[in-house]
Amino acid sequence: MTQTNKQNINQEQTQMTLGLFLIILVLGFMIFFIVRQNISKINQVKAEVNTSQAELNSLNNKLTALGHAQEAYSEISDHITIIDEAIPNYSNIPQVMKILEKLATEVVDEGGPLIINSISVPIMPNDNPTTTNNTDSLLQSREVDIVISMNGDYQAVRDYIIKLKNLRHNFYLEKITFSSPQDSKGGFLSVSLNVKYYYFTKDSL
Repeated sequence: MTQTNKQNINQEQTQMTLGLFLIILVLGFMIFFIVRQNISKINQVKAEVNTSQAELNSLNNKLTALGHAQEAYSEISDHITIIDEAIPNYSNIPQVMKILEKLATEVVDEGGPLIINSISVPIMPNDNPTTTNNTDSLLQSREVDIVISMNGDYQAVRDYIIKLKNLRHNFYLEKITFSSPQDSKGGFLSVSLNVKYYYFTKDSL
């Protein structure tokens, strides 16, 4: 083999090596950029997953808090009803009369001879349920005079008065008027109860 042939072979090998190096270099850059781009996407996906996980945790915390609130509300809902009954926001006279009549029915059901002759309101209030949302409003006490006329024996009348005083509503027994013994018939008493009924309204400052 001549010197010239050896030189040609060495040049070809060098060119092949250089070409192979360039190919590897290009492939290396391509792989680097592809991997780099994928890593960026992976990091972006991880960030989105972390954000979603944080939002899910926040939602779970809210649901847990809501569950606790519902449990707390269930525990106090009966008390809220009691408060609403004890502190009505308007007079609602028809409902008040039904309550007073129901007391007499309870006394009769328990065996007490009692008859309600009349339930009257000398001055009828003119109001509506309080709907104002003004936080500066003051809660004002109002009162309505009610007169209850009834016939019954002493125990039945006493039971009625006890039931009246035990009501959640704000009733105040102001005066009891009995008829004279000669006007009583069959051992029954004619009784008149003067009652004040209280409710509350919100008045703006």
